[in-house]
Amino acid sequence: MLAQPSSRALAAHRRPSPSGPASAAAPSAPRPCRCRACRPGSGLGRAGALRVTAFREDTAAAQPPLKTEEQRRMAQGQGQGQEGFAEGQRQRLSRRGWAVRERKAPLAVWSHTLGELGPQEVDIRVTHNGLCHTDLHMRDDDWGVSKFPFIPGHEVVGEVVGVGSAVPASLRPGSRVGVGWIANSCRSCLACLRGEENVCEKGYTGLIVGGNHGGFQEVLRVTSDFLYSIPDALGSEDAAPLLCAGITVYAPLKRHMARPGMAVAVLGVGGLGHLALQVGGGEGGGGGV
Repeated sequence: MLAQPSSRALAAHRRPSPSGPASAAAPSAPRPCRCRACRPGSGLGRAGALRVTAFREDTAAAQPPLKTEEQRRMAQGQGQGQEGFAEGQRQRLSRRGWAVRERKAPLAVWSHTLGELGPQEVDIRVTHNGLCHTDLHMRDDDWGVSKFPFIPGHEVVGEVVGVGSAVPASLRPGSRVGVGWIANSCRSCLACLRGEENVCEKGYTGLIVGGNHGGFQEVLRVTSDFLYSIPDALGSEDAAPLLCAGITVYAPLKRHMARPGMAVAVLGVGGLGHLALQVGGGEGGGGGV
């Protein structure tokens, strides 16, 4: 058993240096302790622990804790007065993307400002986004539900960069996720409780409907319940089109292909049709055009 250090050894650790008060020169590194408890091979005794702890506390006191990027921006804004602080907040919550400013207008660079991140919200740095014909319908307001300006894009894949306080632990900064056409629903009606938010009795919220903004921007904010984790084996460029076009053909094929080898007829091989042929073949069916 390791012997306890004597009272003389402990006193030696607390004894002031014979050189008197510290000079203006930079302090030297602490000399190794040579008491019986701290000798090589004996382990770290109580006296050694006191010495190391004191050194760490002194070092920590001399080095202020590092600030996050957000804290640095806020501190910089506060140092510039109220106007500077407001400008720092605006820049931090600003989003830039390609928007449709009015009906049938071409895409143009546009910025908008969001509020603070909500408890169940997630910010995603967009890396990939498919282009669906629904984006064109929304641009032209063919269904009468478009609100301008808006940012298109609803086949989105990206990396989580911010999470709200109530977001599940499985979603953390760095997670690769995707989001499709549906961005929210009531989550309380019978359809939603069955997992059929697409037929929500109160009407679901489309990602780019009614003033909401999609994935043609640098950072997208969405509700965490409607995010999907992307498997490592699936590339982001391949995953993005599956979030609308892919699920549109997958759901009916999965539901109605009752047996292996069942024939499948695909009318038209466009953005959805070519995926239907691939999904149908993978489900054991024989695709036909």
